[in-house]
Amino acid sequence: MSSDFGQSQQYKYQGKAALSNGRAQQAAYEKRARALETEAVSDSHLAARNMGRMRQNQNAAMASVRAARGGSGLTSEGSGQQAEIAVADVWESAISDASLSNAISDSNKRFAAESSRHQGSMAMMAAQGEADQYKMLSQNALGAAIVQTALTVAGGAMGAAGMTGGGMLGGGVGESAWGSAVGGAQGAFSGMMNAYSLSGSMGGMVPGSMQSSSRLRDSLLASFMGFGKR
Repeated sequence: MSSDFGQSQQYKYQGKAALSNGRAQQAAYEKRARALETEAVSDSHLAARNMGRMRQNQNAAMASVRAARGGSGLTSEGSGQQAEIAVADVWESAISDASLSNAISDSNKRFAAESSRHQGSMAMMAAQGEADQYKMLSQNALGAAIVQTALTVAGGAMGAAGMTGGGMLGGGVGESAWGSAVGGAQGAFSGMMNAYSLSGSMGGMVPGSMQSSSRLRDSLLASFMGFGKR
């Protein structure tokens, strides 16, 4: 009976520990997700500054080509124009590559952040399921303890009633003491056997009640047989 109460408390503590572990895992995954998102934003800002410098370098390079063309006496058409276009294309391609690279990196990191949050949610769901199982086990153990307590009290009451009846069945005045003792023992034994039968019939619903009742039955039977041999 006391073991059922203790088991109930142990299951309750295990459920609380499972929830605590689940919350800790979810918090860790959330922290990783936020770090990835912060890193993605920082990388985007850095990429924007780099592309801004590349644009400035492009303009400077095109200005140098124009200056060189003007100094050489070449017109804005023909080879002079082709040189300016070639310089602009080189820088434009570099800027486009940098933008694409940043977009891919940003997408990957944000996807990783969402995956991390999903893992945290799954860990918490698993912890909640484990905690619910421990809660059910705790309630079952507590129910078994309560039923065992009730059966013990009921058996005692039946035994007391048997003790009273035994005195009346003992016979005359000279035999009343012996009759009271024998009748009381029989009443107590009968009462506890009734409690055992009730406990056995509920064994499927109350874990541990059959085992506890078996020990109680064997103890009472040994006491009764020893008393009857006097």
